[in-house]
Amino acid sequence: MTKQTDAMARAAVIQFAPEWKAARHNLDHSLELIGQAAGQGAQLAVLPECCLTGYAFPDRQELHALAEPMDGPAIGAWQDMSRDRNIWLVAGIAERQGDALYNSAILIGPDGQRSLYRKVHLWGQENDLYTPGSRLVAFPTQTPLGTIGLAICYDLWFPELVRNLALAGSTLIAAPANWSRNAKTPTGHDRLGLPLGYQISAAAACSNELSVLSADRIGEESGTRFLGSSCMFGPNGRELVPPASASGQEILVADLPDVPAYRSHGHSHLLARRPRVYGAAVLDSCLEDFPEDNPETC
Repeated sequence: MTKQTDAMARAAVIQFAPEWKAARHNLDHSLELIGQAAGQGAQLAVLPECCLTGYAFPDRQELHALAEPMDGPAIGAWQDMSRDRNIWLVAGIAERQGDALYNSAILIGPDGQRSLYRKVHLWGQENDLYTPGSRLVAFPTQTPLGTIGLAICYDLWFPELVRNLALAGSTLIAAPANWSRNAKTPTGHDRLGLPLGYQISAAAACSNELSVLSADRIGEESGTRFLGSSCMFGPNGRELVPPASASGQEILVADLPDVPAYRSHGHSHLLARRPRVYGAAVLDSCLEDFPEDNPETC
């Protein structure tokens, strides 16, 4: 589905079901879907987390054999596609560097640009598979879509990450994801049929006045069912296009708002910040009768 607006650039999120341990098949399928997104005028396409290997691995050894190094065939094929179709790509991969494994997102540009982000906040069994990343990444060169910050799935649950990307100049967050239900969200979807990741994406977009593109996956692996519902939000926290379904392969395409123009119009959340207050010690107790002229004194 596509929604057209008065906007600066067009982007796509691609939702599909990677086949477990079928890297070549998943690469070929991703190239087909990227081509379809480019055919709809997308200048950026975002693919899901771990989209080459699948997600649920019992141990590092099995995953290590399938993980993609930075000079691997998939990244080379995506670079060729990016150049040939003049499209920017963000893809979630299991990255191999020597003996280390990272849950990573790579950004690729048509002129050979590359930037790599390694997931900082690992979820559950990911801690047994991957080394966590240690730095945030906002692509340093202005793209036709603005400055792109990278996040992966669970990262969006940490407001500090998106806020720091926004303060670093990001106007768009590209977030590969593998949302699934867990002990804290046993039903997976809320009463409206949407996963928590959808709500988190909306909140991140609104509170930081930027666009958030979350590309989730579908399907099931080892008893884990993924929730779909990929989404695209503008800087006011409103959908740019309705979310994808919970179980179907889809390409969402929408034009992106002009984030700098939006931030300059009316009240700005970013400009309303009060960092000096946030850095102050939290008050843990107060006098019952505090001075009226200074209620913060305890």
